[in-house]
Amino acid sequence: MNVLFHTTAAIGIVAMLTDTRTKPHTATQMFLPGMLVFLAGIASHGALDYIPHCYPINSKVDAIVGLIVMITLTMISKNTYRPIVALAFLGSIFPDLIDLSIPIINKYLVVNLPKTQKLFPWHWEEYSGSIYITDCRISTVNHFILLVTVTAICYCRKTDIKNIITCTNEKSAAV
Repeated sequence: MNVLFHTTAAIGIVAMLTDTRTKPHTATQMFLPGMLVFLAGIASHGALDYIPHCYPINSKVDAIVGLIVMITLTMISKNTYRPIVALAFLGSIFPDLIDLSIPIINKYLVVNLPKTQKLFPWHWEEYSGSIYITDCRISTVNHFILLVTVTAICYCRKTDIKNIITCTNEKSAAV
C-alpha cells in the first residue's frame, strides 16, 4: 500500500483508540495508549499490505505528501495527544522503515548498502498482496473500503477528534 493509505489507517486508529475523556498527564499514563496505537499501526500495516493492492499514487509524491500529512496532523494536535498521534503514524509506517529503507536508499542515492532479510512477513513475496498487473479493480475496492471505514470511525468519534486536533491554547482553555 502507499504511504497515504497507511497514514489514513493511522488517523482511524487515533480516532478509535484515543479516549479524550481521560487526559493522560504523565509519561506513565501516556505509555499504554502510545504503545497501543503504535502496535495497532503495525498491525494495520500488515493487514493493508496483505490484502490485494496496486500502487495508484506515484511513490515520490506519496512519500512527500504522506510525510507532510503526518507532520501537519502531529503538529496541530494538542500537546497532550501529540505523542499518541505521532506514535500511530510511526507504527503505520514502521514496517516499511525497517524492511524497505535500505533498498530505497540504494535506489535513490545510488549506493550499495548491504541488503537484509525482510523482517515483516507481509513484505515477503509469498505473503504480499502487491498486484503487478494492470487490473487493479480489487485494489480500488480495498482502498475505497479503507477510506469509508476511516471516515465512519472519525465521524463516530468526532468529539475525540475535535478534542485531539483543536488548536486552541490549552492554558487559556483551562482558565
